[in-house]
Amino acid sequence: MRNTLLLIWLVLVATWTASIVTLNPEYLNDTNFWLMVMWINILISLNIFASAPILSKYQARNSSKLIGALPSINIIIFFFSLISGSLAFINYFADPKEAIYFYHSYHLVVQILLFGFVAVTCLFLILSAQGAETGARGLPTREDLINKLKNFEILNKEITEKSLLKDKFHELLQYVEYKMPHPSSMNRDKFLILCDEISKLEKKDHKDAENVKTLIDNILQNVRTL
Repeated sequence: MRNTLLLIWLVLVATWTASIVTLNPEYLNDTNFWLMVMWINILISLNIFASAPILSKYQARNSSKLIGALPSINIIIFFFSLISGSLAFINYFADPKEAIYFYHSYHLVVQILLFGFVAVTCLFLILSAQGAETGARGLPTREDLINKLKNFEILNKEITEKSLLKDKFHELLQYVEYKMPHPSSMNRDKFLILCDEISKLEKKDHKDAENVKTLIDNILQNVRTL
């Protein structure tokens, strides 16, 4: 995934740079031209960086509140990039005599104010996400529960490999891994009860497949009500 994202970034940056240079060979010695090109390359890089956690497996396996805030941040950065890149492009190529005097004179100030507004908005979103996560401090994580379930599977392969029990166990594992809400958004007492049930399941040496199936059914039912 990381290599693919890096390749996407390289293609976008190379395509934009090659296109603008090919269309404007007379500006190659102009420092302001290259500043405009590089600024748009920075905007492209910023969008790829913001999109990376959303496009990777990290989001699927770690549904923290911060990851939940990333789509909003990504949308804000995308529209900021469109506006900022367009302003930089127009500012360089527009004829000062035909452009609005205020815009042409204060383009840099407009860009700084726009960047500051977007940065503060994104930081507030991150702050809100971090605040929402504080309720989960001191609680077992999703990864802790997944590890306990996988340990149980390893220690009880002769039971978990039976077809009916195997399907039921993997249903529970998949639900905890991908569908269970983040601990910070759940009722604390109910979540602790669930953690205790999974811990008991992991520690017991089960020989009766029917008994194990009943325990897994109960845990699955409880996790779905969180």
